Amino acid sequence: MELVSGVMPESPGSVYCPVASYENYIRRLHPSNDRLWQKPLDSFSTEADVWYCNMPLGEKKLSTFMSELSKKCKLSIVYTNHSIRATGATVLSQNMYGSAQIMAVTGHKSVQSLTTYQRVDTNEKIKMGKTISDNLVQRAVIASNHTCNRSKSDDSGSFMEQIQDIDIGDILGDFDDNGPKPIQYRQTTTCMQSTKPQSQIFYGNVTVIHNLTINK
Repeated sequence: MELVSGVMPESPGSVYCPVASYENYIRRLHPSNDRLWQKPLDSFSTEADVWYCNMPLGEKKLSTFMSELSKKCKLSIVYTNHSIRATGATVLSQNMYGSAQIMAVTGHKSVQSLTTYQRVDTNEKIKMGKTISDNLVQRAVIASNHTCNRSKSDDSGSFMEQIQDIDIGDILGDFDDNGPKPIQYRQTTTCMQSTKPQSQIFYGNVTVIHNLTINK
């Protein structure tokens, strides 16, 4: 059997069980009145069978019920009837229910109207910000390490290939009347991350420096 609206499951053993509260409410209604919302008696005993008058509540009274209740209870926030709908939509969204599923329960007619009631709290914003930061840092580390390793293998090999057939002693031999001294070649490869934070985060730029030291 397909339900046309949301359901209200019971919470056995809980003082906040919505089904138990609803059943207790309808048991206390005035038997001569078939309206769901009735005006409460000015005074009554919790043991009495009837808590309500033979008089329905008007539309105006019902429309301001939540805000008046919030003020009388001195709550930190003045809630409205729409707050119930918004809270339901927000809770379902936070628990990964899709828009179509939420609309089937809340009665919204379009996704646009649904988003009006969906709220993102501070904890969610912090969690989302941390997700973005962690993801970018992880990408930067992977990209930086990959570029550094590739630069050391590719660039160093290319540099060595360019000088392997060159006799530097012949080129610099006339610097000393006594003839050229043995050439000592030392290659130093330094991998440095870019000092620009934005480049480092999004591109992982790496600078490779080759130093050639010649001793005469």
